[in-house]
Amino acid sequence: MRRTVLGTVLAATALIWGIGTVAPVSAQTLTAQTEAPNGVAGPYLGAVSAELTGDIAAAARLYDRAATGDPDNIDLRRRALWQLVLAGEVDTARPHADYLLRQGVDDQAVGLIVIAEEIRAGAFPRTAERLVAGNGLLDPLLSGMIAGWALSVDDIDAAAATFEGIQGPDALRRVAVFHSVLARAVSGDMEGAATRLEALEGDDLFTDARSIIAIAEIWAATGRQGAALALLDEAESRGFPPGILQDVRSRIGSGTVPGLTVIENATEGAAEALYTMAQFLVLRRESRQFPLFLARLTLHLAPDHDEARLLLSGILSGTGQYALAMDVLSEIAPTSPQFIRAETNRAGALQNAGRAEEAIGVLTALSRAHPESLTASLALADALRREERWVEASDAYSAAIDLVETIERNSWVLFFRRGIAYERSDRWPAAEADFRRALELNPDEPNVLNYLGYSLVELGRNYEEAEQMIRTAVEREPQSGYIVDSLAWVLYRMGRFEEAVEPMERAVALVPFDPILNDHLGDILWMVGRKTEAQFQWKRALSFEPQEEEIPRIRRKLAVGLDTVLEEEAAEPSPQAATEEAE
Repeated sequence: MRRTVLGTVLAATALIWGIGTVAPVSAQTLTAQTEAPNGVAGPYLGAVSAELTGDIAAAARLYDRAATGDPDNIDLRRRALWQLVLAGEVDTARPHADYLLRQGVDDQAVGLIVIAEEIRAGAFPRTAERLVAGNGLLDPLLSGMIAGWALSVDDIDAAAATFEGIQGPDALRRVAVFHSVLARAVSGDMEGAATRLEALEGDDLFTDARSIIAIAEIWAATGRQGAALALLDEAESRGFPPGILQDVRSRIGSGTVPGLTVIENATEGAAEALYTMAQFLVLRRESRQFPLFLARLTLHLAPDHDEARLLLSGILSGTGQYALAMDVLSEIAPTSPQFIRAETNRAGALQNAGRAEEAIGVLTALSRAHPESLTASLALADALRREERWVEASDAYSAAIDLVETIERNSWVLFFRRGIAYERSDRWPAAEADFRRALELNPDEPNVLNYLGYSLVELGRNYEEAEQMIRTAVEREPQSGYIVDSLAWVLYRMGRFEEAVEPMERAVALVPFDPILNDHLGDILWMVGRKTEAQFQWKRALSFEPQEEEIPRIRRKLAVGLDTVLEEEAAEPSPQAATEEAE
């Protein structure tokens, strides 16, 4: 089946972390309103309902109102604190944290707020003492990262020992060592930072923009300008938009590298520790609320941390909180290196919220304001493709391709997407040329092989070539039900019905509820004489809400059988013949 996966797959990092969070709302909790004081039951029930439906802003407001009405209710205080931070109301959450701490509540959320406020006030010795004492408020991994930054203010060697003594998965330990490098650079010991950084050189963990900029600044500050510029060149060759790295490149080129700009003090370092942990948890994909909590605290400590805003907005969009996500993105200034990415993400949130025209308007304006930006041009093309505005999408993809200075292997996706737009707008020769160009760049890409192979089958062309393409795609993606379906379908179209049964049954097992796959299985079963099973599959296909144009044919097969339907279709004049007859 012609179905594609166009997103970039991120490898999840294994991370062992026990996280203490507020317990989820249970059905039993709903009965607790009978014990609440007068005036609290309404806000409480509203808060519970908002929490269950994922409305963070309403849950925060209503839990806070309920906790204010019943100030000695520890559970309400905890829920109010949690939801307020998720909604970005950290200052409003602070009184709840103070109260809970006085009551001896041993909660990681409480501890994080208290420590964040100490760091904001510059009380680093108190924070270090609290964390080194290991009072259980924080997970040891997070505690060690923040403690290292608190210690770095007065004792960089003690800070380094703390960072490098952190235990945990290897990936996280290497990140902790990198924070030790950053802390040394912030303290002014650039040579010490560079020496320790050399041990991490080549580590593929540090490929985000903030890490690249920090490493380049450390190399340049210690006389390694060549290595710094080579790092920036390599990053851009891997697809980094040049604008994000332009400032640091200009400073290094002019010989002006005053120090570390990504993190300038211990407060920002502690914020970076929170941000780092939020990133790890997002990659682990086991929790969304806790990384959201950490990202909010990151911004509480470092309001200019635009990467944290991007992470935060992504989490919010992933939970359907599009309005909150857009609010976060709107705080990124047009002068920020992350502005173009913020606007493309804001457009994505608008489109996901059902406001496609607004999204396309945002991206059109962005592309006009930044005609040199491949990111903006490609985002506009993708948005048009999602709305099935195929002709406009193909034009936008052409504009994006024109912006690529050097066509390389990873450029295949641009030709593939434009090929889809051409094919869907009935421009097959152009589509086929793009698909084959994509395969020249990336010969074994399963999505292209599958799409082109399936298209050839549907056109009744090059069956043998199509079969080989699809078999290669299946070898690369054996768990893709849609690609396995394509193999079964090419065998069906070639009249090899018995051979088609096994892959078609396997495809339906992989994707049980797809109407097209179930319809295909019905056709193949009919052709091998398993007519009762075929009718069952057609009925299943109808129950899975197929496209409107497919429904009459499936119903006709149920009424008269596939043989009769095929005879009827063969007797109908082709569109080309009908046109010629009319002329």
